[in-house]
Amino acid sequence: MAEFLVAYEKSLGVLKTACEATNMCRKTIWEWRKKYPEFDNACHECEEVAIDFVESRMFKKIERGDKGSESLMIFYLKTKAKHRGYIERQEVDMSAEVKGVTVNVTNPETAQVLQDIMDKDKQ
Repeated sequence: MAEFLVAYEKSLGVLKTACEATNMCRKTIWEWRKKYPEFDNACHECEEVAIDFVESRMFKKIERGDKGSESLMIFYLKTKAKHRGYIERQEVDMSAEVKGVTVNVTNPETAQVLQDIMDKDKQ
């Protein structure tokens, strides 16, 4: 596990590259992540290193006034760094109790459909 984590950080969170470097299979890594919370947390930390790397490059380009890779950086941050606020649309987290079952919905369209169904049941 330790060898994989070193490779994972060096590959900036690219699973395939880290697996190839350590002769590991993706399935094994995902099983470890499910089974060992400490390992999963360490993987998350490696993924954060990649986000930090891109952010630092982005800020250097902005500081210098460079042009070129802006769209690639934007795409990367929107897909990998949503939890840091790199999103264009608002994400809604809706919780509702339905016959004793709690449902968490993050997709706004799905949330509206569920709300409509619940409103119809009240009529």
